[in-house]
Amino acid sequence: MGLTAFVDTNGVLRHVIGDSPDQPGRASALLQRPDQLVLTPMIFAEAAHVLRSHYGMSRQAVFDRLGAVLRLPALTGDLDLLSAALDIYRRHGVSLPDALLAAEAMQAGIPKIVSFDRGFDRIAGVTLITP
Repeated sequence: MGLTAFVDTNGVLRHVIGDSPDQPGRASALLQRPDQLVLTPMIFAEAAHVLRSHYGMSRQAVFDRLGAVLRLPALTGDLDLLSAALDIYRRHGVSLPDALLAAEAMQAGIPKIVSFDRGFDRIAGVTLITP
């Protein structure tokens, strides 16, 4: 086992987008190694946001690209949570941060969310509590 570190959004994006001269190859090579690069929910959500807002990707393209990222050998972290959130994102049309919150609530066995955001009503297994 080699390097253990946290991966930042730009490392994920360089691999996914490949939009700079030399960084995509370097990022992809690192993500393919038998290292342990921790992917946090915050970075995962930021990557989705940038792919949608800056690169104009469709929800399906974001789902496909980030799903492929979760299968990279170097990544570690709560990949089951990230995968569940990505599935909620795709199936229920909510933002990835909202999908992460719903997945975390379900994983914790407390599937209740206090929010004014009616999007949580679309997520099966989650109870929306409106203040």
